[in-house]
Amino acid sequence: MAVLLYGYLGTVSVWPLLRYVVTLDRVFQFFLVLWLWDMPGTFASFTFMAYFVAWSVMAALLNTCAL
Repeated sequence: MAVLLYGYLGTVSVWPLLRYVVTLDRVFQFFLVLWLWDMPGTFASFTFMAYFVAWSVMAALLNTCAL
């Protein structure tokens, strides 16, 4: 339980900076999807979806959880 608490507190403490870094990374992944759209053997769309889902879950948890 303490690991979750410290993980939550660590994420909340760097959230303002982390929000912009992850947003820039998602924008990069989106343009990568557009660039590699029709190339066989690339999985850029799955990577983008994974980034987007992880970001959505993290944002939802940080915006709704209270200690």
